[in-house]
Amino acid sequence: MIAEHLNFTWAVVHLDSRDHFGKPDGNSSWRGGTLGAVAKGDADLSLNVWVQLDQSRVVDFTTPTRISCLTFMVPRPHILGSTADAVFQPLDKLVWSAWLLSIVVVTVAARLLDRTARRVGAVTAGGFGSLLDSFLVLLGLALVAYVPPSKASLGPQRHLITWWVVYSVLMTTAFSSGLIAHLTMLSFEPPINSAKEIVDHGLTWASTYVPNFHVMLNLENASEKRLADGMRLVDPQSWEPTVASGRFVVHGQKMDSFYFFWVGGNLGAETLGKMRLMRSCLAQYPVAIAVAKNSPLLEPFSRAIERIREAGLIEYWQRLVVRRKGRAAVRSLFIDTINRDGPQVLKVSQLWSAFAILLYGLAISTAAFILEVVVKPPEMHLKTI
Repeated sequence: MIAEHLNFTWAVVHLDSRDHFGKPDGNSSWRGGTLGAVAKGDADLSLNVWVQLDQSRVVDFTTPTRISCLTFMVPRPHILGSTADAVFQPLDKLVWSAWLLSIVVVTVAARLLDRTARRVGAVTAGGFGSLLDSFLVLLGLALVAYVPPSKASLGPQRHLITWWVVYSVLMTTAFSSGLIAHLTMLSFEPPINSAKEIVDHGLTWASTYVPNFHVMLNLENASEKRLADGMRLVDPQSWEPTVASGRFVVHGQKMDSFYFFWVGGNLGAETLGKMRLMRSCLAQYPVAIAVAKNSPLLEPFSRAIERIREAGLIEYWQRLVVRRKGRAAVRSLFIDTINRDGPQVLKVSQLWSAFAILLYGLAISTAAFILEVVVKPPEMHLKTI
């Protein structure tokens, strides 16, 4: 559109350099890349260039077309397996503490009611003869594993038991609902969203060329410095297997919130499905067209870009091109976790903590039985009438 408006023709200059934009050589000039070609006069302009100080010394920039967000494509979080405390995770620790405290308080109250009723000769509910018996009865009611034999036998504890049952139904319903949701939904590791987390996870930066680290990163930051020092150059032929291994991150530019461009070889849908984008930007730069110093193209190009941008055409074209030509696998990079399998069927690996609790309970019950029946002297055994 700009070429038509300004009445000029254009052709693409192909460069052999692996360095996309080139680098400053320390003598107020530029070496290699598209900017080196513009600075030397081998090309008239370079598209989609970051506007930053080093580059502005050798080329001029038009009005920016957009803001570029430099970020990394990182491996997706792994699925977390079930742990021994999985059945306790639906409720907060404070809720568990409050539930346990309520059982203790109601146990003591039920035992006091039983003792008071016996002193005045009133009918009492069975099963509250001791604190342990009271605790087991109330725990059975809470777990819907015990039902009192009849209303007449509840005695003065009937109101306490009634409200305890109501409370227990609410609590067990909330717990069971949370447990089902917790076990049937996949849990993932925390996503990687910073250079520090990349380093902490032992991941390596992979690239097909050596980028300008001081432009992309804050090298005074220890994590970003380690990330830059550990960068590995990858041969284009082994590019996709390297990224697909899940041990590397890839840098690129995020365009708003709908597309991502990286410098390197092509990546298939399967490899991209294993990756996601960091939410944070390591650096942000305006993106513009670079032209040679004092080029007559600078003013007309800037004026045309301003008109196009004010009309909203740049954003419209970006979204139109992405919608028509963009790959769905690239757009999926913006999704933190992908689960295409629907609701999960509960497996032993997800419920093994419940079986572990049963084993613990059987072991404790066996020990208690041995202590009460085998170890105690015969005269202390219960007699059967």
